[in-house]
Amino acid sequence: MNSTRSYSMDVRSRGIAENRVEVQRAVVRLAGEQRLADISLADIAERSGVSVRTLLRYYGTKDELLRTVVNELQDVPLGDRPVLPGDVDGALAALSEDYEANGRLMLMLLAQEDTDPIAQLVTRRGKESHRRWVCAQFELDPAVDAEQVDLLVVCTDLYTWKLLRLDRRLPQEEVVGRTAALVRAVQARSAGSAARTRRTRR
Repeated sequence: MNSTRSYSMDVRSRGIAENRVEVQRAVVRLAGEQRLADISLADIAERSGVSVRTLLRYYGTKDELLRTVVNELQDVPLGDRPVLPGDVDGALAALSEDYEANGRLMLMLLAQEDTDPIAQLVTRRGKESHRRWVCAQFELDPAVDAEQVDLLVVCTDLYTWKLLRLDRRLPQEEVVGRTAALVRAVQARSAGSAARTRRTRR
């Protein structure tokens, strides 16, 4: 009897977990197509295969659903963006793949960050995450190398990708190449400044 009850609870737990994954996927897809304010529980139910009634039981309200999904996804990378110190080309290629997969979604959310608190939460975390990636990738201390970090954040920012890839319609490979040129120019500038500082101190 106990084993039957335990099995039933395990099945139910797996079902709830699977439903949550489908809800997460549905929210991500919908957020790339329309404003968060325009997404309805019916939209999420249709995309996820989870009934509105079940969504209300799990989350309470649409806003609570969106906030919960954001919190659940905050530690789950949407794209493959490894840290590859010393391999600028490899790191920027991975960054480009991330933007190809998720850039349009993030641009949709950035367009709403001044009016929608949930979009603002997502974009704030995204900006913080990108800055940490820059510091790790280029082995910089933000307290010591603040200017270089700022410049490299701009070089590798989503909007830089947008200007080259979506506005200029350049092939992905050319976008990576031009981004690498910007990064190397910043690194050369920093190296030159460091060399001048050392000469001055002698």
